[in-house]
Amino acid sequence: MELIKLFDLFNKLYPLNTQEEWDNSGFFNKYENFNVTDVLVSLDINIDVINKAINNNIKLIISHHPIYINESDLKFNHIKKLIKIIENNNITILSLHTNFDKAKKGMNYSLLKELKLKEIKQLKESPYIFFGELKNKLDFKSILKYIKNYLDLNHVIYDEYSYHLINSKNIKRIAVVGGSGSSELYSIKNKYKIDLFLTGEIKWHLYNLAFNKRMSLIDIGHIAEKIFIKVIENVINKFCSDINVVKCENTTYLKII
Repeated sequence: MELIKLFDLFNKLYPLNTQEEWDNSGFFNKYENFNVTDVLVSLDINIDVINKAINNNIKLIISHHPIYINESDLKFNHIKKLIKIIENNNITILSLHTNFDKAKKGMNYSLLKELKLKEIKQLKESPYIFFGELKNKLDFKSILKYIKNYLDLNHVIYDEYSYHLINSKNIKRIAVVGGSGSSELYSIKNKYKIDLFLTGEIKWHLYNLAFNKRMSLIDIGHIAEKIFIKVIENVINKFCSDINVVKCENTTYLKII
């Protein structure tokens, strides 16, 4: 498949004109419209990802996070080094970031589907927040195990104070923002009756806000966004069966010791 046709497919599913003004989604180092036979799909762009593309003679990488967000990032030596290697090896990168996050079948929808939730909807107040319902109610201790299992997470972070005081109630309705979505908590109105909010990064003071809203809050970490790799692989397998997908999950893993 020609690169431009593959781009048209992803632009239809996750329109680039919906990305945030500060974002840097789209092509990087698109030097020609070549025929795509192999694609490397990754969450981030780092030296491990680039080397895997080179070693497998892959000329197209589809990533969630762009190689850089701000042009000010270009001053960093590791970014300069990556760009030089990418250009020297004629590698093209297509990044689908905030446009993927808020798409109807993008990041946050996919996280809830992975959790087997039903009645998934997009919040009117925010394009990033999706919410849905568990088939059966779970207590907080059970939901912790459930989330770690279905999202393949080694750990999650929660507020123990809230856990003891309000999380004895059963959880049914869950909202999610996979990335840095803690500020989106303000968009959740009482009328939605959200029991649990999952997001990839939580500012400290928002735990107190969630507690006063009688809502549970869990930090699932940015690594939960690795579902991007699975979603993109499924899209390519469905619509571009002649393209071979190579997955690369080498990214920034934070460890708790």
